[in-house]
Amino acid sequence: MLHPDGQYDPEVIPHLVESIKAGRAEMVLGSTMLVPGTARQGGMPLYRFVSNWPSSR
Repeated sequence: MLHPDGQYDPEVIPHLVESIKAGRAEMVLGSTMLVPGTARQGGMPLYRFVSNWPSSR
């Protein structure tokens, strides 16, 4: 599933699917939180950013 809000680049879908097809994964998830700063730069509202930030950091 790819959300239509533009936070994920649809060009990475073939790479994600390849991991499943090759048997390296049963499920693949994307995260806008992986690279510092990109979630907010991509338009994530502050309230969502704060609620998604891992409490372990």
